[in-house]
Amino acid sequence: MNKFILKVKEHRFLVIGLIFTWFYLIAYAIPLTVPVISDETVTMANGAYLAGYDWSYMIAACGGLYYKYVQALMTAPLFWLCKDPAMVYRLTMVIHALLHGSIVWIVYVIGVRHLRIKKKEIAVLLGIVACLIPANVLYAYYSRGDVLLGIFPWYVLACFLETVRACEETKRGKCMLFTALAIIFSILSYMAHTRGIIVIIALFMTAVVVRFFMKRKSLSWAIVAVFCLLMLCVDHFMGNTLKSALYAVGGANANTVESTNMTAFFDIFSLSTIKAMIMLCISWLYTLFSSTYGLVLVGLLVSLLFIVHIFYKKECLTYEEKIIALFGLLIFVGYFLVGVLFFKGIFTELSSGALKKRSDRMVYDRYAVCGISILMFLAGYVLTLKTHWLSWKNKGLCVLSACGISAVFFWKIHPLITKYPGYLYNTIILNTFQKIEDAWSIMTGAVYNGRALVLLVVLAFVGMLAFFWMSGKGRAVIYMLALIIAGECCLVHVNYLKIRKSTNDAVVESTNDVVNYLRNVDGVTTDFPYVLKGGISGTKIQYYQAQLMKYKLFGKRQEAQLNTEDFLIISASGDIDLTWYEDDYYLFDDFDYANAEYDIVYVKGNRLKDKMESLGHKMRKYE
Repeated sequence: MNKFILKVKEHRFLVIGLIFTWFYLIAYAIPLTVPVISDETVTMANGAYLAGYDWSYMIAACGGLYYKYVQALMTAPLFWLCKDPAMVYRLTMVIHALLHGSIVWIVYVIGVRHLRIKKKEIAVLLGIVACLIPANVLYAYYSRGDVLLGIFPWYVLACFLETVRACEETKRGKCMLFTALAIIFSILSYMAHTRGIIVIIALFMTAVVVRFFMKRKSLSWAIVAVFCLLMLCVDHFMGNTLKSALYAVGGANANTVESTNMTAFFDIFSLSTIKAMIMLCISWLYTLFSSTYGLVLVGLLVSLLFIVHIFYKKECLTYEEKIIALFGLLIFVGYFLVGVLFFKGIFTELSSGALKKRSDRMVYDRYAVCGISILMFLAGYVLTLKTHWLSWKNKGLCVLSACGISAVFFWKIHPLITKYPGYLYNTIILNTFQKIEDAWSIMTGAVYNGRALVLLVVLAFVGMLAFFWMSGKGRAVIYMLALIIAGECCLVHVNYLKIRKSTNDAVVESTNDVVNYLRNVDGVTTDFPYVLKGGISGTKIQYYQAQLMKYKLFGKRQEAQLNTEDFLIISASGDIDLTWYEDDYYLFDDFDYANAEYDIVYVKGNRLKDKMESLGHKMRKYE
């Protein structure tokens, strides 16, 4: 017990930092109760299936979107333990918060153990800066595998540094252990999302550079081979199992290798595509710059400077600093370029008028932001401890780069995204100064406010210049890190209320009447589990499926595969579509159809009507 108390005292700043971070993140997680985009519900379907629920018809109705399963594996026990769908989702968000908060601990270990940071309070503050990146925090409040793409690279980096250290100390067993852990976390990234392949590639490239350019040993390649083979076999088995179970109805039509048109990528060498991709890169850099007070550009510059010293073999850097810079840059560039390739034609389509929506893809930060955490750490590291790396010349380069990126953005991109609508939840921090009157516009599409975009980039410039001024001024660096964290918290709070919480409340309000009613009649789910939703008007199918876990929601296009004439139907209030069926419509006597503001529920089929009456529900024929 005394040893434990001494350890706590020794690392008291870490304990305080973790308590603050976890409390902060969990406080925002608890109010969330429903998924608000189809990506979430489809991802949750994996965990629901493992707990015995079948959401395959809902997946087909959503277009056969395929998402990988590690995030769902972590939350599958919640479906067993909790019968309340709101609690399942709330606890999922809490798990995300706990995992995301662990970045503080990993950064602290790397800082104190490998970078030999003597002021432990600075190590903790750097961890909080890297953890509370506003966009990363807010995207963690969606039930998707993306959240793990920003967390696992830190675990891989920490394990890799331990392998190098173990080789230096000739501790073979320790090297084998951390090699296994590095491989496990890197392949778990791929199991969480296909983009996680970047983490595996970055790990192997870093190991090769360390061996041949830095002349140091790292991974135990025999362990690498064994664990890669084992885990990729597990991934193959799990992927096939879930695909055969959940995609048998409509197939996996998106986000898989099989559904990807590989020939479409051969045009990346054409002049027009290269121009479009350059514009997209500049636009995405603008988004990252303006949503991080410019620190991403600082981290990017620092990582490039550090990497130059790997190949020129200058000894003014430790090998740990070089490894962190190299791995961080590979992760960032990998995530960034994968996203750019995926949306490579969007600039051409919008500028030509061929596409008049999805302008959010021009300022999309969801893909790239997963890779900026290590760069943000490097920015804080040089601003506080290695200030000689940020000479006024380098600071000026950062400012000029930001000015150039902003100039091109407002010249070429700004007119497009203020003309055509986009999904605001995919560019979550860009909404900081945007006035949003209707929460549904966040999910259905809205144009960006030009003045709001200008104000945000001005704020970023002010922040970056303030941090440059405070850099290297004794105790002022502590205040600088605290100021960065306060700025991050402000951006999180504003956009959490404006984007994430408002959409959650909108979905709850629009589904409340039907969901509350059907929860009282779920005695029919054994014999009559099907609910028609999707192709008809009203709130989308995915909002209902996650709240009606026992039911099997389907769209009109899936009806022929059911071979049944008895099911519940959810549609917009006053919208009973008799063009589909000639008769057999029945209404519930105790459902308040007259005052239903959003959707209503009714019965199709005599057998289901009889079942409802046997359960004590009074029914009347619709006429």
